[in-house]
Amino acid sequence: MVSGQGRKSIPLSVRLALVGIVVALCGADVPTQSAAQYGIADLGTLGGSSAAASDVTEYGGTMVGQAQTSTGVYHAFRQGRLGLKDLGTLGGSRSTAFAVGGDSIVGQAQTASGQEHTFSYSLYGAGGMVDLGTLGGTSSAAYGTEYGIVVGASKTTGDARLQAFAFTSGAMSRLAFDWGGDSVARAVRGGLIVGYACTSGNASCRAFSFRDGVATNLGSFGGNSVANAANYNDQIAGTSALGDQTTTHAFLYANGALTDLGTLGGKSREGLDINSRGDIVGTSDTASSGRHAFLWQTRIRWRSYRPASLFPPGPRRPRSPSRRRR
Repeated sequence: MVSGQGRKSIPLSVRLALVGIVVALCGADVPTQSAAQYGIADLGTLGGSSAAASDVTEYGGTMVGQAQTSTGVYHAFRQGRLGLKDLGTLGGSRSTAFAVGGDSIVGQAQTASGQEHTFSYSLYGAGGMVDLGTLGGTSSAAYGTEYGIVVGASKTTGDARLQAFAFTSGAMSRLAFDWGGDSVARAVRGGLIVGYACTSGNASCRAFSFRDGVATNLGSFGGNSVANAANYNDQIAGTSALGDQTTTHAFLYANGALTDLGTLGGKSREGLDINSRGDIVGTSDTASSGRHAFLWQTRIRWRSYRPASLFPPGPRRPRSPSRRRR
């Protein structure tokens, strides 16, 4: 399956913590009259025992992911004002939603023949899942979308290699660059596509950005690297291995420079998403061998969140005496 190449498995508790952080960050951009209250909400399942959220819209109106059904298989879901909705499949038994943006949800679903194909699902229209096909191989998956474009990776003819693609104007096409090995497009924002691409034989892989037919190698901290997300300011969040290829650091790429985001005391950390303010979320090992969700901000830098105590409830901020009604 392509999904194994494009997305790493993250524990459910950490996924829920990250969703909580992203919802909080997005909500913070909306003007309010009083201090907002945050907390973790259980999204439920589709009748089974487990579920995992993968993405959330800019202001938290829709969340997507995969959830277990009563028969034990996993289906893509959307969670919004009408509750948890099963998005179905492309005729097979399973599906998962990786991203939501613009007017659609995208991911991967099994077809009736057993292949795994990229799908798109309209947020506002009818008709269910749409099969976006492949680049000639037996599997593909979409990891990012915004109005008019879907990006991801597909096996090529004969399943020879994994190739980053963009789906626009009703057609899937390869990104117009080739470093000799596999490539995956992980996200798109403001027309800027980011991901990773490898040299021949996948001997070396580097984070890339792609716009207007031009690919940029974002570099690394000595090992392989991957770009996971971008914002409208062309800031990019991702992960790079050090020279030993076992230690990984989260990074921010901005204005042509790669910045190491530091540590929570452990060995490995990943930068998974970034919002319009440049806030980055991800996962990090701690000095005590735990694994925590983190939030990195330009001014605050590192903040660690334990999934069990994320955003504890607190009292409302009192009004200033000068603003009290007389």
